[in-house]
Amino acid sequence: MEKTLSEIDSKILAIIKEYGYGSRRTTTNFESLAIEVFRFQFNFNRSYREYCTKMGVEVNEVKTLNQIPVVSVNAYKDGTISSTVPEIDQGYYYATSGTSTGASGRIYRDPGFFELREEAIRTAGKKEMFFRFFPRKVPIVFLDFPNRRHSSNFQPHFSVLSNIQKFFGSELSHFIDIKSIDGLETFVELIKESQQENQKSVILGPSYKLSFLLSTLGEQHDLRLPIGSMVMDSGGLKRQSCHKSYAEYVDNLLITFGIDRYDYINTYALSEIGSQFSDNVRLRKSTICKQCPPWAKVRVVEKTACGETDCSPGEKGEVIIYDLLNRGSILALQTHDLAVKTETGFQILERGE
Repeated sequence: MEKTLSEIDSKILAIIKEYGYGSRRTTTNFESLAIEVFRFQFNFNRSYREYCTKMGVEVNEVKTLNQIPVVSVNAYKDGTISSTVPEIDQGYYYATSGTSTGASGRIYRDPGFFELREEAIRTAGKKEMFFRFFPRKVPIVFLDFPNRRHSSNFQPHFSVLSNIQKFFGSELSHFIDIKSIDGLETFVELIKESQQENQKSVILGPSYKLSFLLSTLGEQHDLRLPIGSMVMDSGGLKRQSCHKSYAEYVDNLLITFGIDRYDYINTYALSEIGSQFSDNVRLRKSTICKQCPPWAKVRVVEKTACGETDCSPGEKGEVIIYDLLNRGSILALQTHDLAVKTETGFQILERGE
């Protein structure tokens, strides 16, 4: 297993690095590598192999990406899918968010996963989000904490936030709890300082926490950011939002922080995958959509009596993700989220139940 996994990791890392060098086209074919990862998971993940066999799929029958058996993300919540790689002490167990259903599960991540994801965050972050500040770092106000669950065996590289801070955040960055009075006061003071110094800043946090912040402080304080600043969020608003709709939330956010649509980046991410899909703000405003990094693929599909049909641009369907960073768990996942297929990516409509 170790030799096979090491070879797979080297190929995934090559895709990430080639993207960092400036090309979306890589010398490694995504589909062929995805099939290689599928075969690895079929051979070493007993629960996934049983699932495939139940579906009537044998390992050598899979020749294309669309033939790879897709697993529902709910399998992590009900514990029916195990890890493909050995669960050793150097790894870490994540709790799935439960944002949409209220139910939570857990997923194991091995050391190799963190090495790949760290490079993916550095590469995609520079090319897709923080390019406007490069080569300088920028003060980031994080509305969440790396070790939010206070795990005793937590290490900084386990956290996406810690990686973003390391690669892109200046020494003036802060992690604050906006659900506390002290945290809200700190946030207001940080915004005032950025206004007085005319210092570009980034606000980054879960969508539901930004929704809370906007409804709590928006009408009481001047929160307009200096020109060139950016606001980044992720996650859905369902069950925890202070706004009636996502459109209302975005309008409120842009007005309150005094920023343009190009300065707001929403990221689609799930606990069950390693990759993230961010708004491509280099497009015209009317066509801004989520983009896929070269180490992941997204299909927007319509369920039919005969299976799945890929949607054409403009059509609505369900999101299926093929994530090479998930080489130690499950590659192909059915999210139950709805999206519209676009010419250059996809637009999330609503999070699934």
